[in-house]
Amino acid sequence: MNGDSELYWIGLTDEEKEGDFRWVDNSLLDNKTRLWASGQPNSGDSEDCVKIQVSTSCSEKANWHDYNCGGLSKYICERAATLLHI
Repeated sequence: MNGDSELYWIGLTDEEKEGDFRWVDNSLLDNKTRLWASGQPNSGDSEDCVKIQVSTSCSEKANWHDYNCGGLSKYICERAATLLHI
C-alpha cells in the first residue's frame, strides 16, 4: 500500500500448525474467505498472526498479511449486529 495505513489483528493465526489458519474460536479459515495481499502469507514459522492492512484514506483495497505475533497490536472484534429502529 502506498501512503499511510493501519494494521489490525483480525483474530486469525497459524501458530499451532503452519499453514493451518484458525480463528480465535478455533474454527478453520474457509478457503473462500481468503483476502491475502499478493505474495502473502510468505514467512514460514516466523509470522503467524494475520493482520489486515487498511489505507487511512480508504483509497486502496484492504488486504491480509502475516506478521510476527509479538508485541502490541490494534485489533478488530466480532460481535452480533444490533438493529437500530430509526
